[in-house]
Amino acid sequence: MNQIVEKVMNAKEILRLLDAANDEDLMMSRMNCHIKGLHSIVLKNESGRLTRLFLCTPNHEMWKNIDIGLVLNLGVHNHRYDLTLSAVHGEAKNIVYLQANPAYGVKTKVYRFHDKDNVVYLGNDWIREYSSIPITKVHMNRTELHTVYVNRYETASWLVEEGEEVKDSTLLYTNKEVKCSQFKYFPSAKAVREYVKNYYKEHGDVLIYPN
Repeated sequence: MNQIVEKVMNAKEILRLLDAANDEDLMMSRMNCHIKGLHSIVLKNESGRLTRLFLCTPNHEMWKNIDIGLVLNLGVHNHRYDLTLSAVHGEAKNIVYLQANPAYGVKTKVYRFHDKDNVVYLGNDWIREYSSIPITKVHMNRTELHTVYVNRYETASWLVEEGEEVKDSTLLYTNKEVKCSQFKYFPSAKAVREYVKNYYKEHGDVLIYPN
């Protein structure tokens, strides 16, 4: 399933990627992506393959993913591509789930996403937690079901690098009401750069970044 190797990314390296990013790519960044307090920063777009930085702020709701008996605020999902998650600062946990039978699993609603405007409710299914590990560097197959957890009031950030798209839909397991347009875009590429730099000044492991 998951392969963990040593941590290879830090905030200083992220800030270098930020300085090198195209304004057009940065404008794809979203605030409150998926859930409150989780921001998605697009650092690179290579023919649709995105390199994204996820920033988890102190008011986040990622902590609700520790217990599947809650609503699964960031639902369990798979992807259209293989991907790699690399920790930058703080601690985020990658939680992998498997489909299960009613005797061992927890019942949840299942949705199929073709895109944000084409969502199909598939009914109910049962899933169970398989593993929970801190993200250092994690390689995930597109078929794996997972979510991410961060302790309440703590901050964390991680880089996600997408592989080539190999399927046109994904699955989402959640008992939360599904809303597809809760996020908002940053007003400018300059605003993205300023937000990320201020984030790491306040929460990261780099206090001074040379120009």
